[in-house]
Amino acid sequence: MTTLYDAIVVGGGVNGCGVARDLAMRGLEVLLVEKGDFSMGTSWASSGMIHGGLRYLMSDVHTTYKSCKDAGYIRSIAPHLTFRIPFLMPVLDDEGLKGRVNLEGADALFELYDRFQPYKGGKAHIRFSPEEVARIEPLIAKNLVGAVITDEWGIDVPRLCVLNALDAKRHGATLASWTRVTELIREGGSIAGIRTLDELTGEAGEARARLVVNCGGPWAPELARMAGARIRLRPAKGVHLILDRRISNNGIIAQALDGRQVFVIPHENVSMIGTTDDDFFGDPDDIPILEDEVKYLLEAMERVIPGIRNARVIKAIAGIRPTLFERAKYEDDLTRDHRVYDHEALDGVRGFVSLAGGKLAAYRVMAEETADLVCRKLGCKNSCATHLQPLPGGEEIPDAEELAIRYGQDPYAVSRLIFRQGARAMQVLDMMREKPETGVYVCSCDPVTEAELRFAIRNEAVRRPIDLISRCRIGEGPCQGHGCLTRAAEIFGEERRLSSSEIRREALWMMREKWRWRKEILGGAQLVQEELTRMVHRSLLEREEGR
Repeated sequence: MTTLYDAIVVGGGVNGCGVARDLAMRGLEVLLVEKGDFSMGTSWASSGMIHGGLRYLMSDVHTTYKSCKDAGYIRSIAPHLTFRIPFLMPVLDDEGLKGRVNLEGADALFELYDRFQPYKGGKAHIRFSPEEVARIEPLIAKNLVGAVITDEWGIDVPRLCVLNALDAKRHGATLASWTRVTELIREGGSIAGIRTLDELTGEAGEARARLVVNCGGPWAPELARMAGARIRLRPAKGVHLILDRRISNNGIIAQALDGRQVFVIPHENVSMIGTTDDDFFGDPDDIPILEDEVKYLLEAMERVIPGIRNARVIKAIAGIRPTLFERAKYEDDLTRDHRVYDHEALDGVRGFVSLAGGKLAAYRVMAEETADLVCRKLGCKNSCATHLQPLPGGEEIPDAEELAIRYGQDPYAVSRLIFRQGARAMQVLDMMREKPETGVYVCSCDPVTEAELRFAIRNEAVRRPIDLISRCRIGEGPCQGHGCLTRAAEIFGEERRLSSSEIRREALWMMREKWRWRKEILGGAQLVQEELTRMVHRSLLEREEGR
């Protein structure tokens, strides 16, 4: 039996989840389809910031304005997911007069940026002397002219995607993760639906809709070709390095060898160095991370933080920005604006629209513009309310100290739970009160309890154990999943009544996926530990399967 929807949204990154939520909130029947888990592509590999785009002020001020304004809306609908990141730009004195000129220029640029800070709840910039910088950040190189600091905001991007998808479901949408689109259904000059393959069950399916929305990110041109339409992107690869600790409570900007700006930021319980920006002509499903890219980022940060290599790099991640096509521009100078494509007007293909380009900080307004077009084409008169209604858990932020006392739990663990779940944290704590054995930590890095995993499995569209990484950040800290991912797979198996061999197979698959992001940075004792762990997992799996 084929289900008929008003709209099918293809792509479960932040744009697709945002579009699905907006359309569902306007009363449309929506299907959201994603070939992996929600956020697993470009969104997952982003820098995790809803920033205004300071560096676009000189060339693309509209993008800065739009990003700052939407960042304010995102903070209001998901206050529990966001955290302040003061950004420090130190200027070194090894450039003589040029360094002093650079400091004056940075001060003037940040003063201009101050005009946009109220939109996102940021504070005005401050200029520091070398002595003040040394007190704030003792790790920074001593040969300073001075520094400037401004305000930005970080966010848990995977949970942002998941909460948008869950809210879409709350408003009637159907979610289909781990479901690949194999074909678009054509009827004359119209796209009438999709044919799919469930990656977990192998089951083929079909869904029809009045309109299909392409939110495929770097995969969008491929889906457009399937429709007989055209999208031109200039994909750019961005690589980040993840350190095993927070080396600072501030973001710190540095200049790379080629003059580009890179940074290190505190991101939850780790630090992130990023990012590269290089044209990419390969397969977005297979993004290599080169040794040169790792060295490029470390060399840039080492100039400003001489002891940066004392921290352990625990993984490297790469993603593809679906940047709009422009020729004869350096990657850094490409627009970060977006475009909504009406393929009926552009290519004569009815029933098909696309969203491409843009920035994380503007995802909500991008989704709104896309939903506006969809509604005009479908005759829906309802307006957008995604900036007014909170995402699940965003209704209020409970007091961590008060909840810790009430439930007899560690305040830090409760604060981390609130960060992910917001107002829904009390539901998890109630589970722990009812069954105290579920209060045990499965992963002590963050920390994550068994109760939180079971809550996510039951309530957050989890289809595979690996989905728990985006739901709860399990295995994302210094441990990188050694031990805790196996237990997470066991808990998932208990909830889903899987056999022991199925559980072991899922655990091994998770370890393989984590290996993809570690293989370029491992060496010495780290590599030995990795091989030992992989051998143990493989031997356990083979024993279960009777080999």
